[in-house]
Amino acid sequence: MSGSGSIRSCPGGVTLRFFGLALGVASILALTLTLPSRAEALVYWVNNGNGTIGRANLDGSGADQSFITVGGPLLPAYGVAVTDRHIFWATGAGFIGRAKLDGTGVDPDFIATAPGGAYSELALDQGHVYWADDEWIGRANLDGTGVNLKLLAPQSNNVMGLAVAGTGIYWSDYQNSRIGNGDLSTLGVNPLFIQPTADRPEGVAVNASHIFWSNGSADTLGRANLDGTGVDQSFLPTAYAYGVEVDGSHIYWANYDINSIGRAKLNRTGVDPAFIGGADSPQGVAVDWIVNTGASLRILKVRRSASKGTAKLTVTVPGPGELLLTGKGLKRVQRRATQPQVRLLARPKGALKRKLAREGGAMIRARVRFRADLSGRAKVKTRKLNLRKRNSGR
Repeated sequence: MSGSGSIRSCPGGVTLRFFGLALGVASILALTLTLPSRAEALVYWVNNGNGTIGRANLDGSGADQSFITVGGPLLPAYGVAVTDRHIFWATGAGFIGRAKLDGTGVDPDFIATAPGGAYSELALDQGHVYWADDEWIGRANLDGTGVNLKLLAPQSNNVMGLAVAGTGIYWSDYQNSRIGNGDLSTLGVNPLFIQPTADRPEGVAVNASHIFWSNGSADTLGRANLDGTGVDQSFLPTAYAYGVEVDGSHIYWANYDINSIGRAKLNRTGVDPAFIGGADSPQGVAVDWIVNTGASLRILKVRRSASKGTAKLTVTVPGPGELLLTGKGLKRVQRRATQPQVRLLARPKGALKRKLAREGGAMIRARVRFRADLSGRAKVKTRKLNLRKRNSGR
């Protein structure tokens, strides 16, 4: 195990990126700690000190510090990541473990990594899980097949954090205090993408506009634009953070020194270093809604307004991204999706608006397109809308 040798600097890491998402949905969705439906969102973390994975609602309530036992103190875990069906974690014993979202079906040896173990965070895209050992970034399919132990050489022997967004992959170089990036389509690497960071970077997370990392020994979170400019090494204060996760409205981190999960809004307000207390040397952090890439874009319901001639569409999305509502005769509506359900207002314009005023009704077809931050792929749904307009003068 590389590092400075103190307990503060032993390797560990986070989740993924993601893509992505704390959204305040707990106040909307009546979350529980039973088997979650995919409309819910939960935060997970690794208790490195006792070999468990903890879980809580996104408002910090209902914390379960021993949701899954992944090996106990003799086999601690490091990174954690979540899809719409499974939880993954990395161990120093040379395996990626997996369990179902309800905590059952625990398989500690799901994917065999290098003998030296995977002391880093995990990252996900639509079809793969990524990890790092001392010299390589590895990858496997989400079902455990297609294992590639040497996918990409990051030119660092101490990768801690990993994040994937589209074809881009980002990592923290703990030993050299810098952030590297690469292209998964070409396997090209740039180990000097952001350097130097303040001190000993650990976790990494990415959203649509920024990259975030934890400056371990400096007790801060750093932030930069996705092109590596605008570096801010003291974006937020921490207590020796390892894992970092970001969503549409919040950033989360694991405070190793004070045994807590911290949270703040992305505008730096609402900073709460003890958002979830009672952890045991926490390292990895994940939020499940942001990586729900297997979920479908759905139009749940349509509510018409006869007084206005409009229709309100309630749409569910598989993660953070951009929504676009279009249709012949409809005003173009573009919205940022930062929670699992979004409402879009279909409003008539031009000839359609005049037709509604004249005839009181019209049938049109609305088109909803969603482009996810995580994969960059677009999903499309259409719905026929029978718009009505009540004419008060008749």
